[in-house]
Formats: sequence, C-alpha cells, structure tokens
Amino acid sequence: MGNNNSSLNTNIFTIIPFEEAVKRLLAEELDHLRSSYNKLLLLPNRENFVGKAFLGFPVKFSERIFKVVSNGNGVSFDSMLCLLVIIIRGSRNEKLQLLFYLFCDDSKKMTREEMVGVLTSWQIPLPRHIDFLFTVSEECSLQHFVKWVDKFSPSLGVFDWVLDNDREGFLCARENSFQTYHQFLAEQASFTESQVMALEKHYQKLRKLFSRSKRFDLEAMHKCLHPLYTYDFSQRFFMAFDLNKDGNIDCRELVIGLSAILEGEDSFAKFVFGMFDENGDGILNAEDIENFTEVLGSFCLVGDSLKLDAEHTLPEDNVAVNDFVNWCNNTCEMYKFLGHLKNIVYIVFGVKPDLTFNVIRQWMEMEANLNLITGKPYYIANNEWFKGSGDPVNNAPILASESAVYGNSPRPGTRPVPTITTEGGNLRKGLIHGVHYQIISEVLWCTLEDWYGCDTAICRRARMTADGRIKLELFPLKLNFYKQTVANTLSALEALNSGPVNMQASIDFRSAAEHDTPHPVLRYTGVFYTDDTLTTVISILSEKLKLGREDVRLWRMLPQHKLVLLDETEEKTI
Repeated sequence: MGNNNSSLNTNIFTIIPFEEAVKRLLAEELDHLRSSYNKLLLLPNRENFVGKAFLGFPVKFSERIFKVVSNGNGVSFDSMLCLLVIIIRGSRNEKLQLLFYLFCDDSKKMTREEMVGVLTSWQIPLPRHIDFLFTVSEECSLQHFVKWVDKFSPSLGVFDWVLDNDREGFLCARENSFQTYHQFLAEQASFTESQVMALEKHYQKLRKLFSRSKRFDLEAMHKCLHPLYTYDFSQRFFMAFDLNKDGNIDCRELVIGLSAILEGEDSFAKFVFGMFDENGDGILNAEDIENFTEVLGSFCLVGDSLKLDAEHTLPEDNVAVNDFVNWCNNTCEMYKFLGHLKNIVYIVFGVKPDLTFNVIRQWMEMEANLNLITGKPYYIANNEWFKGSGDPVNNAPILASESAVYGNSPRPGTRPVPTITTEGGNLRKGLIHGVHYQIISEVLWCTLEDWYGCDTAICRRARMTADGRIKLELFPLKLNFYKQTVANTLSALEALNSGPVNMQASIDFRSAAEHDTPHPVLRYTGVFYTDDTLTTVISILSEKLKLGREDVRLWRMLPQHKLVLLDETEEKTI
C-alpha cells in the first residue's frame, strides 16, 4: 500500500500543475514557503515533514502523505507546495483526487484490499456503504470513487478533515522557530491568535450554512448580507476581500480584509478603494468613480442613503489611492459608511466589539424595518434578554418553556433523539412578538450563538397566511420517526400536531420485510409545516439519512400500528 511513490508524485501534478499552484499564493507567501523549505534541508525525515511542514494538520494524514510522496532525497519543494495548495485552497474535486491517490498504488485503479488496509491500520471503522464502491469488481476508478463519496458522504477518519475544512494552515517560519498559521496570520493582522482561531471557526460555520459550493463565493457573501444590503454592494464588498481573484474568499483573505476595516481610517479607505478598483491598477477611472457614487447612494435598503453633495464629490477621473484616502478622511459620509462596514464585521463575521449590545441593537433595528421573507429561517429570542442597558447577561438568547422543549432537551434519564431538521424546541402558547420574544435573522443568530452559547436553538420559517401576510409559523407539526424491530426496516413515522387535531403517518422502505407485529422504537424527530407536502418529507428524510428517494414510502399509522400507504403524487399537505 502506497509503496509506489513515483506514482503519487506524478499524480500530484495532474491534480494541479506547479504553475497553477503558484498562482493561488501571494508573492510573500511563496517567498516565505521557499525560505522555510530551505531551512528544513529538503525535508529528509518524517519529523521535519509532519512536525514542521504540516504543523497543525492531523498527524496520521501527514504521515500517510510523507510515506507515499517521499523518496530517498525527501520531499521536493514542488511536491510540497502543490500538496499544501490542494489541501488549503483546492477545490472539492482536487481534494477527492488526492484522497484517491493516497489510498492506492496504481494511478488508475484502487483495490478494496488497499482501501481496507489503510483504514484498518489506523483502526478506522470501514464505511457503511463500502460495498457500493466495489459492486462490479474488487477495484474502482477515480470517477467511481468521486461519485461514491458524493452520494454516501462516508466517514473516512482523518480523510474527512481534508473535505470538511477549508484549512488555512501552512508552512510558516520566523527565524529558526516554526509557527502555526494562526500565529503567523495574527502577526499580519490586528487580531490575536485566539481571535484568528475564532474567526476561522465562524467562517467555516458561515460557509457551510450559506454556500452550496462549500466555498465562500459571491453567492454566500450576498446571502450573509441580504436583505439589508444590495447585490451591487455585496459584489463590491466581496471583490475587496478576494485578493487573488479566484472567486473564493479563504480564511486568510477574510482576516486580512476584516483587519483593514478595523485598523484605522487610512486602512479602511484603502479597503473601500479596493471595492471599486475594477482592474486593480491602483487608479479609479471615470467608470469606477461612477460605480462608487451609485453604490454609496443605494447600498443599504434600510435607512438614509449616503448622497454626496457637490462640495464633497470625487474628481471625475484618475483618482489615485492616496488621493482617495485623503478624500475619505475629510468626508463625513465615509464615516457613516465605515459604521456600516464595522457592523458587518461584528455581526456577520463574528468579531466581538467592546460595546456589544449597542451593535446588536442597531442591527436588530435595521432588520425590524424589513418584511420577513417566505421560506427563510428565523430564530426566536427571549425579549427579556434584550432589556438590559449594557451587555446582555452571559446566557443564550433562548425562549422555550422548561417542560416543552422538543427533541434537543430530553427529560432527565432519557437519551437525546437526533433531529433531521433545524427548527428546534417547542414554544408555549400565548406569546406576543415584541413582548415575549424577538425575531432574529439567521446570520445574527450564528454570531449570538458563538458569543453567548446556546443549548437549544428555536428556529421557525416564514410562511404566507391565507390573507396574504407573511408570518412565522410558531407551532409547526412535530414528527417522530420510528424504526421497527423487523430486520432492515425503518417503518413508522408518527406526526403529532401541537393543535387539537392529531395526524399519524409512517415511513417504510421498498426493500422492507412484511410487517410482522412491529415494535417501533423512536430514532429521529423532525419539524414540518402545515403547507409542506409528503414529497417534502421524503426529500428531507432521504437527504439527511443518505437514502435514495425511490427507497422511501410514506404510510399512515392507524391504531395497533396498522399501516396504510400514502400516495405522494397527490401532493397532499401533511
């Protein structure tokens, strides 16, 4: 396993050529890596490679790479750089290719013996769906491996780390000592090492919540800023962070950009300059200035626009960065613009300010002027939590009665039941918005959760009522998913309405055996809304449990667990 070292060395450059890898690094990063590599004397031993070059990476993962990449002369600089770029800034497809080559000796096929050998040598349990990877024969191709991972999302131990984390750790050196990336980046920005680590954690959270591609792209940025800020503003804001113009903001670029906004007036002005310097030549031309004026006048959908009067307009063409900085420092509208950007830094990206409660209140006042958006999730927060004049008390902004928390907070002595939805706990009746609770947007909730902690997040989605108004449905249907004792059968779902009318249904698989006096055991819970259809339930269930839609049926549960098949094609609501 992994003895054919030249095979992986060759395949690294088919995943990403050295020239392309270099383009994904800043000039100073490349110089730093080269200097550090020379100090490691060609990485001739495992200790240098694992303990210094890949410091901060899982040890077993680093050891595996060293085993299959190294030769008698150590690891070449080109191989090391390409590996780091794939792991740190590679696409999902590039990372999957790397994993495939780490499992196998052959560059085209991976055998079952090779994969099992690597996993068992590390005492990692074999994935549940490994048989689907080797259905035709005892070997599989790269293409089949990628499809298998995308469909089943198998647990592969430390290999999961490569796919699930957009790591910004790489070889860093200061004189003769070696740093983690967080230490290195903290020295380049106005943050402490612990702040950088917290920023990375929050960044990963936002990326998973708002990005379909798992990269922090323009779409993810706009989802974070919408609906308070326009798409044009999101686009410009994103452009200032994306230093290497690859369409993705990595953690390093995020920290550098946030630091620029907070460091001072000059650095803030240079950041804003970067939002509108379209071609990156250090000069704002006439079109750039026109775009700047338009965005400044309409960037926020709440509050007054920042219109420039005749005395404070920019020259019509050819404004250099230093001239722009001087102009910003003498224009009061830019101080208001700075206030907006700082609030985004605090609320969206989780940098905790000194006067925390004032920032939270300002953001909530802006959100209160907007209508709810149908289908969008919102969180419920206890109104008592916001009544203090200073910083909120150090507890989670949760509103839920102790005796009526659904799913996430079981009674003492019982095991928690996993939920397949994110809606959280139950609410008591008679609640009034503004008196008992506040409505919190998803992006604000993410930050409050990081700052103050949370036991049970109570999430509800906005729905349109019969009279055309958009409101939160505070009391949705609560569904219990049961697994029967009959072998290989997940057979019953019981849906209990919180209102006076109860409804019961169940779920079954086509491959299930016949129902011989089933004994259901509660395995999952979920929250659905009155206008959700049977198709919606099947879609969410199959996605969360990694099942094929064709393998799931909905049944209605009658007394004595008698099951009646429901027809999803009728598009009936639950």
